[in-house]
Amino acid sequence: MSLLVLGPLVAAPGAGAADQGPYRGRVVDAVTGQPLADAVAILVWEHEHPEIPGQRQAGAVRSVLTDVRGEFTIDGGGVERDPREVRLEPRIVVWKPGYTPYPPERRRPPGAPATPFAGAGGVVRLAPARDATARVESFNTFVDAMSGFGLLGYGPPELQRLVSEELRYVERALGPGGPGERR
Repeated sequence: MSLLVLGPLVAAPGAGAADQGPYRGRVVDAVTGQPLADAVAILVWEHEHPEIPGQRQAGAVRSVLTDVRGEFTIDGGGVERDPREVRLEPRIVVWKPGYTPYPPERRRPPGAPATPFAGAGGVVRLAPARDATARVESFNTFVDAMSGFGLLGYGPPELQRLVSEELRYVERALGPGGPGERR
């Protein structure tokens, strides 16, 4: 389970709203409290799909890896002032291989509201996956969020590296007969 400790809340942006960011956070291990370096934080600004009522579409995306202190900062730049890019509240996903992502459950729309991370920011506590099956499920939850945003395969080289490493782990963990079967 992942837990979010919120900082000050800020109102959600509307079309043409001024920047709320930068968006800041600190990612820590939920058990030890230690900072988690190389976790990825992905912020997605969405708008309504122009042809499908009620459907969301990613307008702009920013992602960063946490530093050795587990900290990240995402600067939305002018994204929030561009009405072509933003119509809905931005959403965030945080993930590190071997940990349950934030948010920990699959949901639609994917991710969690990002406004708690605006300004002073917040803390995300990622729970370590307790076994290979939980780790595979955690990865699937992250992939489901990326797919829900329409971003499967998106990302800078650092994110693609993490995904590739986790895919190799999943292939080894599943083996020929699924989780837990010995080769």
